[in-house]
Amino acid sequence: MRASIAVVTSTALTCRRRIASARETRDSSCRVADIVGLPPPSVASSQPAGRPSCSDGSWRLACDRQPLPVSGIGIACGHADASRVTGVARWRRTPRTRAATMPEGPVMASLNVSPPSPASPPAAITTFDTNVLAEKYRFSYWRDAICAHLSPSETTRMGPEQPFAARMRKVALGKVNVCDIRFSPMASRRDAACLRRMPDDDVFVALMKTGTGRLVQDDRCALASVGDLVIYDSARPFLWEFEQDTRMIIARIARRQMASRLPDLAHLAARIIRPDQPLASTIAHTMTDIVALEAPLSESCSQRLGSSFLELLAASLEASLTAPGRRVADEDLVRQAKTFLLAHIEDPDLDLATVANRLGVSLRTLCRAFAADGTTAIRWLWQQRLELAHRLLAEGQARNVGQVVMQCGFSDFSHFSRAFKKAYGVMPKSVLRAAG
Repeated sequence: MRASIAVVTSTALTCRRRIASARETRDSSCRVADIVGLPPPSVASSQPAGRPSCSDGSWRLACDRQPLPVSGIGIACGHADASRVTGVARWRRTPRTRAATMPEGPVMASLNVSPPSPASPPAAITTFDTNVLAEKYRFSYWRDAICAHLSPSETTRMGPEQPFAARMRKVALGKVNVCDIRFSPMASRRDAACLRRMPDDDVFVALMKTGTGRLVQDDRCALASVGDLVIYDSARPFLWEFEQDTRMIIARIARRQMASRLPDLAHLAARIIRPDQPLASTIAHTMTDIVALEAPLSESCSQRLGSSFLELLAASLEASLTAPGRRVADEDLVRQAKTFLLAHIEDPDLDLATVANRLGVSLRTLCRAFAADGTTAIRWLWQQRLELAHRLLAEGQARNVGQVVMQCGFSDFSHFSRAFKKAYGVMPKSVLRAAG
């Protein structure tokens, strides 16, 4: 533990010195890309092949694998300067309709993109802001920015009656991207279909700055609040829900970079690191300092700072998640509790006090152990009961739904039916009927 703290302290000081040095000696060869989005013109259907196409309320680069709004075209082509994208469409409001007036010449010629130069580096700092758009175009623009610069996912609004606003500022440090994002209530889901359609293999460390978020991944649920650090993985399905205006700082790291430093990476998904855990504040302060950089760094400085940040992050996570005795004790307690719950899954009167008494621990200790595992004992028990009920119905091992309700420890038939439909999308009777 002392060795880990010494390594983290040394690495943190190195990161801080490099950030401070970067602020004093800024490299003028790179410029911040000024990203401005535009709503789609009504003449999009007449554009020639190979030009940017319009769908879902945003400009898209037809030749690129990832859809991007017009503001991202320069970045998609590797330009650090948005002025490399020549021309814009001019918009005017008429008394009856909103129409686009295109420049003279061939249709869509105004959106020609200059061919990228092999020597042109990608933008080190990029900004996306929905406030430059009319309200009806903002969310589709933000959805494209999330897919292109964070993790491809299905993003939906959670408060459609409220005006939507969002902003992203991304700082690239070699192989690490750190994003400062602010957004209105929304949900982001990456399911199995999304994994097949848009494969991604990155690890994310998110710092909650304002608001709260609910993350579900690998049967674990993490309820993150201000100051918490949360780890999740884009190679496996996940669900993020934000019910209020939120600000997060997210570090995106290639899996191979983290896996070489943290062998236990597969077990860290949906884990919360609280601000009072060992060295958690070190990660939080460093991520905050990085996104506060006012100008891009030189390529060599970005590479060194990115490598130092990776070492700092890995050492801090290892120290926070492997505090002496705590992790082993909690995991052993959770394992014993789950064994007891499964053995009494048919008992509708089973409560946590009984489980804690049987295991010889306090109720608070039991709840804390499950919280460290990213869930609660009751939620986990409900999930096991629903899975058992589905298996019994699908395999035709029950004569009727009522028998399954009793056999799986549910005491309320209507409550069971609602929970079953929410989990599997169909009513229990439908599953039993399909099984014959």
